[in-house]
Amino acid sequence: MKLETLLKKVTLSSAVVLCLAGTATISHADNTTPQSILDDSQLKPSKDRDDQLRLPPRVRATLTASQAQAWMDTMKGQAIDYDGSYGAQCVDLVRKYSAEFLRYDIGTCSITGGAKDYASQAVPNGYTRINYSSGFVAKTGDIVIWNGGGGGYGHVAIVYSVSGTSMVVLEQNPGAAKLTTVTNYNKPSNGQVTAVLRPNSLVANLVAPKIISTSIEGTPNAGKFNVRVKTSGDVTSVKVPIWSDANGQDDLKWYVASKVKDGEYLATFDGANHKNQSGSYHVQAYAYNGDKQAAVAVNNNLQVYEAPKIISTAIEGNPSAGEFKVRVKTNAV
Repeated sequence: MKLETLLKKVTLSSAVVLCLAGTATISHADNTTPQSILDDSQLKPSKDRDDQLRLPPRVRATLTASQAQAWMDTMKGQAIDYDGSYGAQCVDLVRKYSAEFLRYDIGTCSITGGAKDYASQAVPNGYTRINYSSGFVAKTGDIVIWNGGGGGYGHVAIVYSVSGTSMVVLEQNPGAAKLTTVTNYNKPSNGQVTAVLRPNSLVANLVAPKIISTSIEGTPNAGKFNVRVKTSGDVTSVKVPIWSDANGQDDLKWYVASKVKDGEYLATFDGANHKNQSGSYHVQAYAYNGDKQAAVAVNNNLQVYEAPKIISTAIEGNPSAGEFKVRVKTNAV
């Protein structure tokens, strides 16, 4: 809901008008309704399962560089007055970015009231501050801080992309939000970069992991078995969906595999989750790296709780001499 405030007309000095800090404290309401998070038992294995389980933005653990760029694209051409004070200042843009995209409150400029304060005041929650030095390389999503310019109040912007020693930043004031190229981390109107605030939750664009091999270990006929999954690449979690042919997928269970060591995971079947149903079972494996995934079918006809069957028998040896063996082959593991 938009708040309406009656402001008393006042006369401001030019020094105050130039302030880039936006020092007014406001209550920032989020009126969006979080998406429903479906329980694993409601989901069918599919290539779109990661979309079904994507967390609402407020509780996302990690965000990617491409997601940051997508957010910045939506800001182009807008004049962001986040705190409703002094018009669209540079700090308004980074405060909106921090609150709405990263879900952290970067706070106000608490020392001089200028953007440059972010280079020296307490580091806000969710960030790491890195002071500029020779060889420094910015990353997409960094908040860049300059001490110079802005009538002595400094300047801030958001890194959109980096190429060598040049970077493209999203900034505003003067004008609405726009992309600007900065060479050698030096901006003519603001001088050399002083520091950056790097979001701890922002990661590079993720690469899908690979599932190298899978195996079923134990005695499925007795309802006791494990599923071993071996992977390569970065993996944040492995899940193994299992369900029986009986009654559709009403007994579908997503087992969270335990990490045995890097690149190896183990999930343990529990018949109680499947009503101890006998017959054919489907077993699949999913490996995740953030919002990227790999999936394979482990076995689509695994016989579980199956009554043993004698497949063949044979007498071996020399019965006439009273020495022989009886070999019996069954379907049991």
